[in-house]
Amino acid sequence: MEQRRTKPLEDEFETINIGTESLLQEIKIGKTLSPEERAELIKLLKECKEVFAWSSKDMPGLSEKIVQHHIPLYPEAKPKKQKLRRMKPEWLLKIKDEVMNQLKADFLEVVTYPEWLANTVPVPKKDGRVRCCVDFRDLKKTSLKDDFPLPHIDILVDNTAGHALLSFMDGFSGYNQIKMAQEDKTKTTFTTQWGTYCYRVMPFDLKIAGATYQRAATTLLHDMIHKEVEVYVDNMIVKAKDRIDQIQTLRRFFERIAKYKLWLNPNKCVFKVVSEKLLGFLKSVKGRIITEQLADAPTEDTELSREFSDEGIMTIRDEPSDTTWTMYFDGASNSRGRGVGIVLVSPRDEHIQISIKLEFDCTNNIAEYEACIAGLEAALSLEVQDLDVYGDSLLIICQTNGKWLTKEDRLIPYRTYFTRLTKSFHNISFTYILRLRKRFVDALATLASMVDISVGVKVRPLTIK
Repeated sequence: MEQRRTKPLEDEFETINIGTESLLQEIKIGKTLSPEERAELIKLLKECKEVFAWSSKDMPGLSEKIVQHHIPLYPEAKPKKQKLRRMKPEWLLKIKDEVMNQLKADFLEVVTYPEWLANTVPVPKKDGRVRCCVDFRDLKKTSLKDDFPLPHIDILVDNTAGHALLSFMDGFSGYNQIKMAQEDKTKTTFTTQWGTYCYRVMPFDLKIAGATYQRAATTLLHDMIHKEVEVYVDNMIVKAKDRIDQIQTLRRFFERIAKYKLWLNPNKCVFKVVSEKLLGFLKSVKGRIITEQLADAPTEDTELSREFSDEGIMTIRDEPSDTTWTMYFDGASNSRGRGVGIVLVSPRDEHIQISIKLEFDCTNNIAEYEACIAGLEAALSLEVQDLDVYGDSLLIICQTNGKWLTKEDRLIPYRTYFTRLTKSFHNISFTYILRLRKRFVDALATLASMVDISVGVKVRPLTIK
């Protein structure tokens, strides 16, 4: 079998201060800039630093004339009230702190006689803080779906490929920049031991929150989208074909969002990096593109602590009863290069994305085998015993299920090694699916095939927080 080399991707960047010595206001910019480009970018960022929200106090929110979040319900829907759940005292105190912070930011208000009532769900963050999520399952079941479309990931990739420089931005507390409609905000009421509160701004837990934000972003940037800007909900890319063009493009973008008070999170922005950073951006959209059904999930992909005896009370979905993982794979071989993409999904809906650059010529069938084998190896390294595999390669699926024979000489070594790997699992199944049902893994493979990494260049792994 031909040698396969994996090249993780990360663009170098540096942190600069656009504030003062006494008031640090730090932003990340690419390290590949010339001294003139660097100086010009820093000058622009200092001139336009009002577009960044350094705290919740700096974020007045989008005008209600532009967008409000409504929660339309089915005609037969009836309000439901959840009973207050028991939690450990230390978690109750952390929820209290988070509620107080949101009250100070004017995200919440007190409610006395609510019709709807939900429980809070604490989700630990890596920095020790707690995100106070809300169990809106009852509300989601009775609310209508907003059919405003989210962009296709493959279109985003195609529209961004080939640009010299990219700037990546994230809306500060993105969803919270949109206010709730006055008549619907009490539907978001939740209960704590400290009182009952509802959201004045759109919480991220709601069923159609992503569609509302996408509609707002499309309204504000409609004439720039697919030309100078790409948008996926609260994640934005400003692109430029020519390195000298991006300063003016960035200036137009800053002027537009400042006009409508759409503020950016400085901690999640990186300016003027080369196009390979696109892979990191795609992985940073919190798994929303992997499967659109995740819009209904009540929590983010942060794993809850397992050290509490009553953790079943603290989660808002049941623990999985089986140990079966799911794997999606795809290989790409085209005029630009070769690459593979894999997504592994745990029984707890945790997603692991893998993208590999193949540095040798091969057919699309070989690329598909490389992808499937790399995924199986990754699953075994995680000690996975039960695995459901999905792909759009009829060759691999039919050969595995015994419907087709392996006749091509170049595929026989792959088939032999592949068979040996499958015997290491306790239970494994292979299912053919259409390409449209695995757009994200297809995009990972396409991106890997397009990335140009010089042989011998050491690239550090990309970390998305």
